[in-house]
Amino acid sequence: VRSAPGVSQHVARDLCLRAMIADLQAAGEFDVVLESRQDDRDDQAAFSRYRLPSPRLAYRHLPAGDEPLLWLADGAAWALSLGRQIANCNHRQVS
Repeated sequence: VRSAPGVSQHVARDLCLRAMIADLQAAGEFDVVLESRQDDRDDQAAFSRYRLPSPRLAYRHLPAGDEPLLWLADGAAWALSLGRQIANCNHRQVS
C-alpha cells in the first residue's frame, strides 16, 4: 500500500496494473482475479494496453465476497494502515 502526493488514484492504479501485468507475464501463464469496483472499464483498458499476446494472462473481476483470496489483500492493507497509525501515534508521544 503506497501513496504518492500529486498522483491520482486512477493513475496510480493504472501504473500498478502495468507493473503487475509485466511481472506476471515475465513469470509465465496466470489467471488474475481483480476485485470488482463500480466501473471496471479502466482495468479492462489497462489489460488491453499492457498485456502481451503471449504468455497467456487471463483476468476477470469478481465481487470481494466471491473470492476469499481477495480478503487477504484487504486484510494486509488494513493491517499496514493500522500499523502506520500506531507508529505515527507513538512517534508523536515520544517527541
